[in-house]
Amino acid sequence: MQALRIVLVAWRRLSRRSQGLAEKLGAEIKVFPQGPPYIKAYRETLFFLEESRPSIVLGQLPQGPLLWALLRLKDRVGYLLVADVHTGFLVHENIKSWVLNRPFRRMLRKADLTLIHNPLMEKLLPKGAKHLVLYDPPPPIPKHAGKRIGYKYLLVPAAWAPDEPLEYIVREYDSSSLREKGVKLIITGNNARRPRLSARLASVPGVMLTGFISDEEYYGMMKQALAVIAATTREYTMLSAAWEAMAYGKPLIASDTRTLRHMLGDAALYFDPNIRGSLREALSSLSGERLGEMAARSRRRGLELRKEFERQLEKLKIMLGLRPPT
Repeated sequence: MQALRIVLVAWRRLSRRSQGLAEKLGAEIKVFPQGPPYIKAYRETLFFLEESRPSIVLGQLPQGPLLWALLRLKDRVGYLLVADVHTGFLVHENIKSWVLNRPFRRMLRKADLTLIHNPLMEKLLPKGAKHLVLYDPPPPIPKHAGKRIGYKYLLVPAAWAPDEPLEYIVREYDSSSLREKGVKLIITGNNARRPRLSARLASVPGVMLTGFISDEEYYGMMKQALAVIAATTREYTMLSAAWEAMAYGKPLIASDTRTLRHMLGDAALYFDPNIRGSLREALSSLSGERLGEMAARSRRRGLELRKEFERQLEKLKIMLGLRPPT
């Protein structure tokens, strides 16, 4: 079978999911970092595709204009177009998101294939869009634990996005029995994106902000965490923090959304960020045998989802002509 050239195109920044997917498919990664109104990114994307002439293009969406740009050259260059749809493309939190993405939603019907992250996203797709559910690729698990951390802590992986209830988490932690016992709360991610919020959170005793750290440092912290908190107020989102916690067999506490309950089942304790005391109650149960029980559930569910991902990935490879039909 002739080798096909696959390119993954992203605007602004590359997500962990897209990076992992590109690695699984042997795809070249091309990131155009320019932001709105994306005029320069659009021009450079068209120039790159005309010059490189790939066989298959994966577009990392949430940006609607990227989908439009990739469709413009699809027939001229002759590639298959796979739209990897992130939740932000279909669920709009503000007018800016709506303007940048909502007008392009129906264009998914013109893509050769649309990838969605979980089954519940199907109802958001336009009729006629050919789609496949493909979970996030399992994260890497380093052999070494990384730099030894000499205290117990809860880990909150964060993108510092509007849908993350970080203030709620810190308030609940501050009044929890775990904080009284000296367990710290570590929030990762580039907190410089929201300096005022960062200052408020960092002023709470026991709360630590890592800022931007390397993958090696991040996964080392994941490996040593007492438990992981995966939080969002947005429906239809499956959080990378949840995937990572399960891969590492960590007790998991997650927002109570339909999507997360569907995906995680009994592998997590749940909290409602709209209810005072909800997270504090979940944190209070993390002790002794319960920790071991939750770790085992997390690991078991992670293995189940990993097997399902491998099945989905094999189906995708067959659909793209990277594997012969079985």
